[in-house]
Amino acid sequence: MGAEQEQGRLRLSEEITKRLLDLEKNQGLNEAAEGDLGSLAIVQADFGICDRALQNAASLASSPTRTATTVAGMVFATCGQGQKAEADAAKLSHEYPLNSFVQKSEIPQIRARADLQRANSAKAIDDLHVAEAYELGFIEAGIPAYLRGLAYLRNKQGTEAAAEFRKVLDHRGALGPTPYMALSKLGLARASALTGDAAKSRIAYQDFLNLWKDADPDIPVLKQAKAEYAKLQ
Repeated sequence: MGAEQEQGRLRLSEEITKRLLDLEKNQGLNEAAEGDLGSLAIVQADFGICDRALQNAASLASSPTRTATTVAGMVFATCGQGQKAEADAAKLSHEYPLNSFVQKSEIPQIRARADLQRANSAKAIDDLHVAEAYELGFIEAGIPAYLRGLAYLRNKQGTEAAAEFRKVLDHRGALGPTPYMALSKLGLARASALTGDAAKSRIAYQDFLNLWKDADPDIPVLKQAKAEYAKLQ
């Protein structure tokens, strides 16, 4: 699924996920199914497809598991439902006070996503500081670094944003195929534009758009990228 998502072929990824979920549920692997559905929902949210992301998050919200609560919180935060996101963050903090991964990676990501939606990029950067030790492992797939890059972009700090996106891009061998490789290419294009390096920005946009040449055309982040690239021509 990671390869399809990295290329922006989200509909295909959703079809594959549906078949996988059916198999997992038939075998009683409910928590594995929650993890796979949750991963898809987060990507949907980060691609700007909040209607489908929220639908999947709502189906997870009734589950008491840590995975379901974490994923639902991240999606709610990304899609502008800050109160629900904070409720999930508070629940995780209460139930897992001694779990370092929860306290230093999962909760900070939920809160940083919510802060980005509130246009509080400085707070999002601060939220994510404690996640640095975990962000480039296989489980987190570079997402905290990507989120920090977004926060720096919105704080008009292009050089710092570029450094975060490069962290993700430079660790492909560890992270494997992931949509955050593609999104970091786009982030690098935006960061270069912010620093005034139009030539480097155009190259990064071209890299992203070439990678997404067969992507679903209705993905909001793709539409935005095409519009931004057109303004550089």
